[in-house]
Amino acid sequence: MKIENPNVSLKVIEDSLMIENERKEATRNVLQWFNQIDAEEELIPIDKPSELLALMIDAKGELLNRNELSVVREMCG
Repeated sequence: MKIENPNVSLKVIEDSLMIENERKEATRNVLQWFNQIDAEEELIPIDKPSELLALMIDAKGELLNRNELSVVREMCG
């Protein structure tokens, strides 16, 4: 396979790595907040996404970004 423009290919790889790193950071953040919530709450409402989201926002202290929201949605199935 011939690469027409190596700069474009490099940009695609860099973008992909950046997205992957942002996703890992979001996952780490959500797990940290989840552990914080787990220490404070008797039950964590995984079956109630809106309640879990409210707890996550409270733990973070501000609205979640799109990557963090995505991780929380996946947690709720």
